Amino acid sequence: MQPVSQSSANAARRTLTGALAIAALCTAASAQSVWYVDDSAPFGGDGKAWATAFRSVNGALDKAISGDEIRVAQGLYLPDGGPDRTRFDRDATFRIGGGIVVLGGFRGVTGSGSADERDPGRFRTTLNGDLRRNDPNFSDNSRHVVTFDAGVTATIDGCEISAGNDPLVDGANVLINGGHTTLIGCTIAAGVGQDGGGVFVENGSLHLIGSLVVDCHASGGHGGGIQAIDSDLTIEFSEFDFSSAADGGAFSHSGSGEISVRDSRFFGNFADRGGAALIEHGEFVRVVFDSNSAGIESSAVRVVAAASAGGSATLIDCFLLGNGAPKGGAVHAATAGGGPIVNVLGGTVVANHVNNTSSSGGLQTDDPAAGVLVVKNTILWDNESGHVQNEKGQLSGPAGAIAIDYSDVEGWTGALGGVGNLGANPKFAAPMFGDFRLNPDSPCIESADPAFVLTRGYETSIDGNPRLLDANFDRADLLDMGAFEFSNVALSLSGDARPGGLISVRLDGTPGLPALLIVGTAAGFSPIPPLGAFLFDVFQPTEFVDWASAPSTVTIDIPTDLEVPASYFVQAFVSSGSSGNLSNMISFEIH
Repeated sequence: MQPVSQSSANAARRTLTGALAIAALCTAASAQSVWYVDDSAPFGGDGKAWATAFRSVNGALDKAISGDEIRVAQGLYLPDGGPDRTRFDRDATFRIGGGIVVLGGFRGVTGSGSADERDPGRFRTTLNGDLRRNDPNFSDNSRHVVTFDAGVTATIDGCEISAGNDPLVDGANVLINGGHTTLIGCTIAAGVGQDGGGVFVENGSLHLIGSLVVDCHASGGHGGGIQAIDSDLTIEFSEFDFSSAADGGAFSHSGSGEISVRDSRFFGNFADRGGAALIEHGEFVRVVFDSNSAGIESSAVRVVAAASAGGSATLIDCFLLGNGAPKGGAVHAATAGGGPIVNVLGGTVVANHVNNTSSSGGLQTDDPAAGVLVVKNTILWDNESGHVQNEKGQLSGPAGAIAIDYSDVEGWTGALGGVGNLGANPKFAAPMFGDFRLNPDSPCIESADPAFVLTRGYETSIDGNPRLLDANFDRADLLDMGAFEFSNVALSLSGDARPGGLISVRLDGTPGLPALLIVGTAAGFSPIPPLGAFLFDVFQPTEFVDWASAPSTVTIDIPTDLEVPASYFVQAFVSSGSSGNLSNMISFEIH
């Protein structure tokens, strides 16, 4: 350890504290009208202030029009509550009108402090389908807790939506009938439906941001967490845990519509086919698939033949760990007739397994078409076919069906052809402790495709490091194999990001390298080969802070008079001679 000297720590603290005050993000545009809901408010309110809040969400939904905002305090809200509703009516639902934004997580009138204080983690707002409060008797639960009708564009932010239950209907927690729905910071939990136990969307779109889908189940077969048909599905910074279905434990998608899943995690989901996901096409970027399983085949992702042949399913910089099935691999191209192509690019595929020796625990295709499974810049290691760790345990398919380049494959024989492939131990940092980053002496560092071009949207590895770092300080900006890009510097943050609070900025990495901290005020992307890339907008207010070498920690006092909300984006830079590395970016909002 190299502790920070008191003088340098004080200087860094003063400079960074100054940087915190340089700018704040603009606040969102004001709503047309704001309606207030608090189940602890006095009866008879008009919903126009916290003191006179409606006691039911339906009271506000009955009044709100397009452009209005509904603020809901902590509490439990049932869809059969409110005016002109019949108690215990299983068909009662929170029907969200077009242009409405529902915000949960407010303190409300309960306790001391401002009623407008908002923290969905502390002040839980729950839209719940257990109408009689008698679960696990689910036979009298709401059939659809929340409904978005055709043509409706609306948002729910910071709410738990849970306990919808009817195995004969679709979308027990959330039903989207052709509308365009955004769910932000929501928990979708304990929903049971025919298809889409958590969410069902058809002929519409769903944008899921920073949300958790957990313990949702499809009795009819498709999409335990989400079932999407002919719809756009966009998932960002979200997690899917412990959901199940016959096809697509976490989600299933069929028909037309775009699929984009980014910076998300699938853990412990189960299906007969496609333990985490079943799709025809789509893209996964920086996604973790961990400990998902299948009863028949395809423990993580199953790709079936698309209605429009010639499409593609692509996994970029994804990490697949410990997924298991009787057959079919962690990723299974269960296609026919050459469509779609399944691409696995920059992945780390480790310790996945199948119970037989005829298929692969890692990547598997049954399609004899040439190049239907394309693998590049990927590490396949410790995957098993019937407890055997050989090349077939890592990937398999009919002759000519696999095109593989610049990858590290355990048991590599060369029989699959391609260029730039290895069979050397990748030298993970600490695999016994779940750390599959690369050691400094890994043969996978700077060994991927030398023609790789850094583009927006794919600028970081799965752990947030900029791609194309000069790990060896030899002025060569080359890509590493696998989902984790090696860097000589890493940042982490802890503490209370509120005015008057304390935050600790931790710098880890190769000891002894001179360090600099850069604080920006807006996200962005500016590649600077071979140093990496700035992940904030360099044209917005920016502050540079001298820092001690790694490892070191500095605690920062946040000014009590700082204008809020304010967002900040921080990267570190370490140098060695004429080269260096930029770190991952940490961001935080002061509110």
